[in-house]
Amino acid sequence: DTAVECMKAGAWNYVSKGHIKRLGPAILNGLEQKQRRWERKHAAEKLRESSASVRHLSQGCHGLVAAIPDSLMLLDKDLKVLWANKAAAENIGMTPGALVGRLCYELWYGLREPCEPCPVMQSFETGKSRNETVTRSDGRVWDIRTVPLTDEQGGIARIIEVKRDITEHRKLEVQYHQAQKMESIGTLAGGIAHDFNNI
Repeated sequence: DTAVECMKAGAWNYVSKGHIKRLGPAILNGLEQKQRRWERKHAAEKLRESSASVRHLSQGCHGLVAAIPDSLMLLDKDLKVLWANKAAAENIGMTPGALVGRLCYELWYGLREPCEPCPVMQSFETGKSRNETVTRSDGRVWDIRTVPLTDEQGGIARIIEVKRDITEHRKLEVQYHQAQKMESIGTLAGGIAHDFNNI
């Protein structure tokens, strides 16, 4: 009864009086138990360190993605949103959580079918990154880039879609080209005036 109570209290083994033959195996058992306890403690410390490292890396990653002004979305083969950053949600006028499970072409373009050309679908078909410039119905111009992500078998499992609003950039390009044309016309007019002056 005493041995049973001791084992319940946490003893690893016991040796009764008159059973000295059990001493050797009891000592070996005690050493094995000590080794196992040390290994468990060591593994738990490593796990805590690893968890802290992963948590720190994850926080840094989330902070970095949240700071990116471009719209980022992770899409599956059905073109459903699996994840979206804050910028993507703000461009649509929703919260990031509200985008999850919704179809990208419904969210961005209000369509019932994928848009043409759809760089995400092209990436799923070819397995390569794509780049398209798309003008939405509201007149905003978007540069869309896709990055395919593979699964363990090497197939395309998901696509990261990066969208950048280049509307202002395009307006500046048009203004720049217009200024170049005006400069050319000015140079031509100056040349003609000079020729008339010489005559």
